[in-house]
Amino acid sequence: MNLADTIAAVATPPGDGAVAMVRVSGRRARAIAAATFRPSAGKPLQPRRFTHGFVVDAATGTVVDEVVAAWLPAPRTYTREPTLEVTCHGGRAATAAVLQAILRAGARLAEPGEFTLRAFLNGRIDLAQAEAVRDAVSAPSADAVAMAVAQANGSLSRVIREVRDPLADLGARLEGSLDFADDGVPELDRGTARAVLEAAATRVDALLATAGPGRVRRHGLRVVLAGMTNAGKSTLFNALLGSDRAITSDEAGTTRDAIEEILPVGAAAIVLVDTAGWRPPGEMPVGEAERLSGARTDASIPLADVVVHVVDGTAPHHATAGRERIAALAPGGAMLEVWTRADLHRGLHAGNQVAPGDQFRVSAITGEGIQALRSSLHARAVAGSRGAGSDSGGELLTNARHVDALRRAREAIDRAMAVVAGAMPDDLLAADLRAAVAACSEVTGEMIGDDVLERVFRTFCIGK
Repeated sequence: MNLADTIAAVATPPGDGAVAMVRVSGRRARAIAAATFRPSAGKPLQPRRFTHGFVVDAATGTVVDEVVAAWLPAPRTYTREPTLEVTCHGGRAATAAVLQAILRAGARLAEPGEFTLRAFLNGRIDLAQAEAVRDAVSAPSADAVAMAVAQANGSLSRVIREVRDPLADLGARLEGSLDFADDGVPELDRGTARAVLEAAATRVDALLATAGPGRVRRHGLRVVLAGMTNAGKSTLFNALLGSDRAITSDEAGTTRDAIEEILPVGAAAIVLVDTAGWRPPGEMPVGEAERLSGARTDASIPLADVVVHVVDGTAPHHATAGRERIAALAPGGAMLEVWTRADLHRGLHAGNQVAPGDQFRVSAITGEGIQALRSSLHARAVAGSRGAGSDSGGELLTNARHVDALRRAREAIDRAMAVVAGAMPDDLLAADLRAAVAACSEVTGEMIGDDVLERVFRTFCIGK
């Protein structure tokens, strides 16, 4: 992409709605505004004020749509570039017509995430803040939105700098003592170095401990429904959602693929996954499609935060085989057991019970147990998104890229501590400090490659 181009894109979701917004950013934004916008009162656009008017085709003067436009001079804009924002009618045809008029006047269609990329490259935000902007757009819950907005305003970046800056200062002092040893610059005190490294290690460990809760907060608690065919998984899935999302039938093997839906519960969120059922022991899958669907179910279980083992209450003899399969696929994983068709089967056999509090009896017909199960999952979602300890500065790591960078920073700190403890040469300590600082700087983007930027920003929507 050419960052000297003036770019434009629809910044609101596609589809019919009351209004939509087309965003234009770049050095030719003012000229494009002059060519395509006609104010209804004849007065020109005023900075940071809405003006009613019409978008016209620059070539023919034909009115395209009635709009409200805002002119935003640089640098106080999202991208730090001159920006035009046009609010038009929200229908697909109206929005496309306004965008096409602007493109014909000299703008280029923006690439995914290009507005936020320009904000990053122009120094308005760092890379961690840019990723938080993306997370705010896709956040599945109010908690996730709040965390993303805080990180977009620099909360995580401040914590990363608090870790990185003492290491950078220590490295600078060490480099100075190495470069100017002949000029009488004293050697670095190893006790001071040890204290700085230990403090940094404590902060990094505290941040890394929040990776699990941060993932749950960002994506939601991943709950996978698994069990034998025709155990009632899809019926339970629909009952928890309160809608007929999955096809249900008395015929075994109706579900052939994993189906995901967000189940909002208060300020948290649950990603509910319905899966294809397994055949009881001794029965082979019927056809290649069923074999593949069973393999997908198996693959989904290790990725779950909680596996809900769904047992047909009228066939309790299947419970043990299902538990054993789940335990083999996710050793030590969290599991709830739900016995369906409680309206048909009232007894729970003692030999089939699991830990108290982890078993539910439900009926999709009468509604028995559904709310209790939903409340239990909600409590797990809330508990799972809580941070670990206070040394992280209240921040949660929500991004796998950040986790990877901080793990490498921690490894470099470990190596540096070994150098200090073993009285090894200062140049080794300097190399490890540089590695730790570089890894921390990857989080905020001060030291990052173009390949990483490309991977980050291609996950954005067009218009953001």
